[in-house]
Amino acid sequence: MQAALDEAGKVVKKQRTCAERVDGCIDQLISLAMATRARLAAGQHIGAVKELQQHIQKLGLEKEMNSQTKELHTAVGKLNKALEKVFEGSVDVCKALRSVRFDQQTLNQVIAEHFYREGRFQLGDAFVEEARVAGADAIKAPYVSLHGVLQQLRARNLQPVLEWAQQHRAALSPDGGPSAFEFGLHALAFIELLTGSSKHGGGGGGGGGGGDTAMSDGGWGGGGACGGDPAAALAYAKAHFPPFHANHMQEIQRFMGCIVFAGRPPSVVPPQYAQLLSAGAAWAALEAEFTKQACSLMGQAAESPLAVVVAAGSSALPALVKMVGVMERSAQDYDACEQLPTDIHVGPEFIFHSTFACPVSKEQSTPANPPKLLPCGHVLCEQSIAKIADRSRTRVFKCPYCPMEARADNTRELIFPDVI
Repeated sequence: MQAALDEAGKVVKKQRTCAERVDGCIDQLISLAMATRARLAAGQHIGAVKELQQHIQKLGLEKEMNSQTKELHTAVGKLNKALEKVFEGSVDVCKALRSVRFDQQTLNQVIAEHFYREGRFQLGDAFVEEARVAGADAIKAPYVSLHGVLQQLRARNLQPVLEWAQQHRAALSPDGGPSAFEFGLHALAFIELLTGSSKHGGGGGGGGGGGDTAMSDGGWGGGGACGGDPAAALAYAKAHFPPFHANHMQEIQRFMGCIVFAGRPPSVVPPQYAQLLSAGAAWAALEAEFTKQACSLMGQAAESPLAVVVAAGSSALPALVKMVGVMERSAQDYDACEQLPTDIHVGPEFIFHSTFACPVSKEQSTPANPPKLLPCGHVLCEQSIAKIADRSRTRVFKCPYCPMEARADNTRELIFPDVI
């Protein structure tokens, strides 16, 4: 796969080079043609066109464009061969496609939102214009704000995200008070001041839990970049940690303990404090956590739905292709199936909820109708098993999905702790 990715990179690079050089050749051709047109308009008809042809041939413009295009096609051909080595050329993945009706407008909105979520606003705007997506401004606006804060975070400026946390405090915290996320921001600002690892001042007020302490009192933005400033860090803690005492006293005590070990050699710092004093990993985690919190407030998943669907589909594709082949050999119509003959496992990263829907009744399991494991490994809800077995605990019945037989008293209840 890496070889294919390398070839793809070469194709992209060659395409850019080809486009630049061909555009240059076309610009020259246009200039020469316009000059010849001016000569003809001025009445200089003799030899004008012939001189144009000779000039073009002398510059080698046609040869240059053909050469660049040929090199691009060669690179594309190498990429095709690399892909054939990765994927079986005989496999037709289109056979796994089912005829499903999509709401095109909704699909276009999902695609546009993916571009905006990834911060690719120019591409998103172009797509929105071409696809005529309704309500594009409303889709785009929240992600403009999100990426504005992310840009500041990547510059190690905590001020915008602190302001965002305070603005959305009621939504971030169950009781409407300072949230755990907001405490994490202040804790990171404290460590940055203590260790002097920040190279960028936040500028302006730090907005503590009470929102009434000026940054001149050890606030974020005043810490030195060299050697750290324990006094400034302590002042910052006094100004911003008190509103978090009720829920985060133990963490605050640990951060206060960091003052003792700040600036000491790593060999003498206990592991629990060494981890707190290392702010590098905290910045990366903060960026991911902020994205998650912001998307949650927007009513969106932490990850792009489009990216998750594509990844899940790619994971399931080999099994789907194999299933289609088996069904074709059995003279079964894959496209006519209301549901797949077997379950396809796409990996734990695509399991978001511990839910179970009975494949027979299509109903979600409940405490009164729990999922039951048959001896063959298939799972049905208890009421479905009762119907198949004619309400008998000892009557033998055949599994709806395989030839194996079972009895109601030979099934085992499955427990999903967070399923209602």
